Amino acid sequence: MNIMMAYFANLAEMSGGLERTLCQLSNALNERGHNILIAVYNDRNAPPFYPLNSSIRVIDLNNQHCSRKLGLKDKISREWYRLWGKESFSRWKGRQRAGLLPRFRALYEEEQPDIILSFNHQTSGELYEANIHSPVISLFRNDPDNLCPQMSKIEKAGVEHSACIQVLLPYFAKSIKKYINNSHIMYIPNAIPQFTRKAYDDKEKTVHTILNVARINPKQKRQHLLVEGFARIAPKYPEWNLKIWGGGNEGKYVEKMKKFIHSKNLDDRILFMGRTHQVENEYYKADIFGFPSSYEGFPNALGEAMSSGLPSVVCSDCTSTCELISNGYNGLIAEPSPEDIARKLECLIQNKKERIGLGKAAALTIKEYSPNKIWNQWDDVIKQVVQEYKSE
Repeated sequence: MNIMMAYFANLAEMSGGLERTLCQLSNALNERGHNILIAVYNDRNAPPFYPLNSSIRVIDLNNQHCSRKLGLKDKISREWYRLWGKESFSRWKGRQRAGLLPRFRALYEEEQPDIILSFNHQTSGELYEANIHSPVISLFRNDPDNLCPQMSKIEKAGVEHSACIQVLLPYFAKSIKKYINNSHIMYIPNAIPQFTRKAYDDKEKTVHTILNVARINPKQKRQHLLVEGFARIAPKYPEWNLKIWGGGNEGKYVEKMKKFIHSKNLDDRILFMGRTHQVENEYYKADIFGFPSSYEGFPNALGEAMSSGLPSVVCSDCTSTCELISNGYNGLIAEPSPEDIARKLECLIQNKKERIGLGKAAALTIKEYSPNKIWNQWDDVIKQVVQEYKSE
């Protein structure tokens, strides 16, 4: 089967959860005998951050890479259109990528894919505008309550005309119906690797690590809550450090956190580590996983930490993390404040037996999301959608 993965955004060197799922799913379907083509709209000439099988083709629909920042005139224009609402702003974005649809239509006519997987609602809207005749599965990679209010009319129409919609949690299958008129909704979670090495394996330590793995972001990932929470208890536990792994373009946010860290004399104990291809090693070496996100789709990093046998501290206002973490069973749930995060961290720091017990329960919980099971589910759904489309 010829399958097109459509993500009309930047895949080049991006290390987020969406990009990882796109690459992993492409590899898995390719290994099950499908021909995979990935259509993207990169802002630079660079490969994906995550590996792809050699037989998978990536087609960049942007023939003029513009990684430079917008000039003052363009910024004023952008904000003016934004003031008039999402429909106006959608028109501004369309003008920035005027050549996208003609190039996509040419690619589509040449490739004639049996099915297209659309990896965000913006792409679903552009596929709808392209007036294609292949079935589309629209993937919702985050909470519909967060994504749907942002949609333009074209984007909503694209999602509603999809053959089906994929969501990451059973709860999302209910919440999306408040916004989208499409009864073909399926729940498929992310695939989580099943690590054999566990963080709770016996190993002598003189230094202990609280770990965070996430894109650096103030509104969604909220690393500042973890930084401020740990800073409250750090003087009492000099053998404990905090390491934050992840990329992002939030320079001012990072600098603000670093100033706070410096004011607490914790420069050598709260560390921003950047990106890594060896994240499994970091889970294995850590003792606690801190994940204070405000919203998620299906949090890959939290799932991987659980697979590694780490006890986690998450926040009560994030639906998806609280779907994975049962307070006191496989992790702890804190209020989204530095004070309560500090309390929950201290509970785990003081009690190694509790850390190990929660970590073992976490590893058991995450077995439900083994990659082979999830990829087979995707394979079955794709075949079913194509078969139903052909029989209509």
